[in-house]
Amino acid sequence: MGLMEELSKHQIVLVTLLVSFITSVATGIVTVSLVEQAPQGVTQTINRVIERTVEKVVPGGTPATVIISQDGSQANAEDLVVSAVEKNAKSLVRIKGTVNADPPTFAGLGLVVSKDWIVADKSIVVEGGSYLAVMYDGKILDLDLVARNEAIKIAVFKARLDPKLDYHLKPIKMGDSNAVKIGQDVIVLAGADRNVISRSTVTGLITNSDGTPSNIETDSLLNYSAEPLINLSGEVVGIKTRREGVNPADFLPINSLADMLKAL
Repeated sequence: MGLMEELSKHQIVLVTLLVSFITSVATGIVTVSLVEQAPQGVTQTINRVIERTVEKVVPGGTPATVIISQDGSQANAEDLVVSAVEKNAKSLVRIKGTVNADPPTFAGLGLVVSKDWIVADKSIVVEGGSYLAVMYDGKILDLDLVARNEAIKIAVFKARLDPKLDYHLKPIKMGDSNAVKIGQDVIVLAGADRNVISRSTVTGLITNSDGTPSNIETDSLLNYSAEPLINLSGEVVGIKTRREGVNPADFLPINSLADMLKAL
């Protein structure tokens, strides 16, 4: 008598479930392995498919966007946004300027890029002005203007630091703006007196002759100077500067800033 003839109906059901479970596990392992090797564009497509599937499974509810990273791990999009903001909040400073001993007023935002360098939009610099930076914890740093770049409209300040004190200056982590894609989710961090964000999308790219981006277009509604453009990994991929011929929602690719700082 064959094996299947010796099994009861309940045993057959259990065997079927076991085979199905093993098959599902094997499929999951293969899927994760393929995702690890997939290009970024393919990974983004998979994320969108998952998001649409969740929307159908939970009709009328708020879908949880699932992001699959290059290492195969999954994370909720909201968690990634919160994490990205937290990684950069301490790197954002408010720069105040004064002329002829007038009371300091908000001039624009600044980004910490090294242990004592802060970059800002060149448009905030005026002749005879003096500047200070208000850190995330309220500490105030006097600033000296180090350099100005007319091409990308960037000003570089050096903070006057007391060597006996620890100011906890946290430089941003620069991403690769050459890897930015149209349709990519990004975050804009800004605010004159407190942090506010805009969850945005890269809507367009203007490229150089070699294909690298010279301008990143977004749908952000925030309009400050030196706003950082952040990807969901918490890396800064762009910075807002008031360049001629660009829209208020456009960003300078961070690689252009990195090249300038290397030259200094």
